[in-house]
Amino acid sequence: MSRTEEVQTKYWAYEILSGGNKDETAALSSALSTSTIDLNPHQIEAALFALNTSSDLGVILADEVVQLLLDNNFDIPQIGSIVQVKGTKGVTNAGFPVLFVQHLNLLNTCKNPTLLNLKLKELIILKNKVETILRNALQKEGAIEVSTNILGKARGTSKIEPFKTQDLYGSVYFLKFTHEMELKKIIVDTQLPIFEIGKVFRNMGESRTHHHEYTVLEAQFPYKTLSTTLTFVEKTMKEIATCLGCNSFSEIPRYTMREIFKKLGYNFDSLTPDNQKKVYKTKVKRSLGPFFLTNPPAEWSPLTLENNDGTAKDAEFIYNGIGLAHICEEKTDAQEIERSLRKTAKQPEDVDVDFIQKMYLGLPPSTGLAIGVDRSYMAFKNLVSVKNSMINTR
Repeated sequence: MSRTEEVQTKYWAYEILSGGNKDETAALSSALSTSTIDLNPHQIEAALFALNTSSDLGVILADEVVQLLLDNNFDIPQIGSIVQVKGTKGVTNAGFPVLFVQHLNLLNTCKNPTLLNLKLKELIILKNKVETILRNALQKEGAIEVSTNILGKARGTSKIEPFKTQDLYGSVYFLKFTHEMELKKIIVDTQLPIFEIGKVFRNMGESRTHHHEYTVLEAQFPYKTLSTTLTFVEKTMKEIATCLGCNSFSEIPRYTMREIFKKLGYNFDSLTPDNQKKVYKTKVKRSLGPFFLTNPPAEWSPLTLENNDGTAKDAEFIYNGIGLAHICEEKTDAQEIERSLRKTAKQPEDVDVDFIQKMYLGLPPSTGLAIGVDRSYMAFKNLVSVKNSMINTR
């Protein structure tokens, strides 16, 4: 196509708007007459360039020009269609980038681009960013990502009810509700700092903050203390909050269980154990935060080391009424671990014997960490339900 002077494009714009003759400009007239874009010489030139392209070469133009043709039912793929294109890059006389198409295959036609699930698209992108933040932060600390078994032969000794399944031969298995046990087995064998990001399953019904399955990060750090891990968690959670558009806090305060009870108008020591737990569940955990809650009663964390005052070396990060992270220094005495597990087991066979045997080989001093990925997304995006933070295509 020869160089088009500015005066010509202005003239053609006038001709198109006033009806014009049935020549190459008229081929574009009906489309332009109903368009919502502002005509300018560059757009006229680009459209004429497309119309003048030889029959064995096509041209794909960007933004307004393509939309203009789409809106007026020109025979080109709709927005959202999937095409396979082969060609060479080029530019128009006005400098606009184009693609000289040699082959174009329409792989899939999008009948209605308005049906695209933009909320799901945003969720997938942002959750990927959250998991990337977690991975990068842990890898900077020297931790290595692992993937452990989902199915186990022991029910477990927690109050959490697991999902139960069996294979074709009748062997019974339970879906794991935590990564903790498998990670600790690896720590015994390797003494490596490790972490896992993956699904866990809990057969406990659904609520605003609970679901049958959800994504959680769990990590084990040999030879790290609660204090240093809290600093790591604070920095990481701030980064996640910023990524999700939540900049409502800078420094995260730390309160002991007794201090937070006092702030809420309760005397922790004057309450019965049952009432302590009731206030914790209905008042403390529903506080807006953000804050770290430290030093719960030792009996609340049977696998956690104790402080001299009978509290646990344990901390929880609470924000927007949801517990998002849990950090604790792990018990290493195998006899104490076995005693705690057998005490809380509903049936003797619920105890993971393989785990106990590993603990007798020697668990190094370690700090455990758990961060709920779905819950963090829910809290920082201020969503109504944890379901809204999960990728669901149903």
